Amino acid sequence: MWQALFIVWRESVEALLVIGILYAWINQQTNANQTKKMLWLGTFIGVLFACALAVGFTLAGEWFSGAGGDWFQVGMMIVASFLIFQMVVWMQKNGRGMKKTLEKEANESFAKRGGIGILLLAALAVAREGSEIVIFLYGSFSTTYGSAFWLLVLGSVIGFVLGYITFMLLQLSSHIISWRVFFNISSIILLLLGGALLMSGLDKASGLITEMLSNTDAPEWLYSFFDPVWDTSKFLSDKSGFGSFIASITGYRAEPMLLGVILVPLYWVVAIVWIQLINRPKS
Repeated sequence: MWQALFIVWRESVEALLVIGILYAWINQQTNANQTKKMLWLGTFIGVLFACALAVGFTLAGEWFSGAGGDWFQVGMMIVASFLIFQMVVWMQKNGRGMKKTLEKEANESFAKRGGIGILLLAALAVAREGSEIVIFLYGSFSTTYGSAFWLLVLGSVIGFVLGYITFMLLQLSSHIISWRVFFNISSIILLLLGGALLMSGLDKASGLITEMLSNTDAPEWLYSFFDPVWDTSKFLSDKSGFGSFIASITGYRAEPMLLGVILVPLYWVVAIVWIQLINRPKS
């Protein structure tokens, strides 16, 4: 639930920000009412594209059976974790100039294609954000069933509502908390979720890989990558309560495998170094 809530919350705010920038730009143009209709139509088309992508992923997951379906789910979880990484890096690099970039693209699109240009710009922007949400949620949903599935659905709905409220508050009181602070804080949360999705993918992949290795003459040292390194379940279990919450948003495991202990911290190190390089003052 918490993964879905945070992901939808953050992506909803970003999508609303794009629409808000375009809406404000349209208000400064002539024939604004007609152009606004194209903006809303483009937004609707972008949402439809994201919904179609969700249906496509669902059908693809059903088409695959047995190990093929499991590997598809593993792939989607790992793709989602690296999409989060890419999204955070992109926002750190382009967030400050996002408004100017969008307005420039709107001017160019409107000059070439009129209202159709704004429609395409809105559709592409919303489709991109919506596609990211779909991929993230599929990575989270792929390992849940029954009541847990509906908790994720509930988390997604709450995340969208909170995203709208957050967007309105930032618009009305940006002097209290700036967009930059919001994106910095949410980026940390997203990277935590990215690590959690990566760990979930590794958990699911470990069973598949060990089964494959057992059918071959693989050397024993390969199995050690999937063996628990330590056990902290006496102090904080990841099966229920607070430990389960921490596990869902950080990738914490009471008995982590060696591969996870290596790759998840590496994920964070690469993200931090990359962001530091992006934000380093240019000489």
